[in-house]
Amino acid sequence: MEISWYGYACFRLKERGIAIVTDPYDESIGYRVPRLRADVVTVSHPHPTHNNVTAVRGRRKVFDSPGEYEVQGVFITGIATYH
Repeated sequence: MEISWYGYACFRLKERGIAIVTDPYDESIGYRVPRLRADVVTVSHPHPTHNNVTAVRGRRKVFDSPGEYEVQGVFITGIATYH
């Protein structure tokens, strides 16, 4: 698995030909928004520092709530927590 950190809470995970981006941020935190491409985007909570989904290019599915998901043979589990 390849894990890349883009700052704040944003990571890209690549495995088995699928790319997942977590918590893409906007420029309000003072970082330049990275150029990202992904198949899946996960959003931990509805705030501009965690849900700038439009910044991620590609044919993406967005998961922003608890549940169990499968994309291209990769399983993703969203767990509800307190912010």
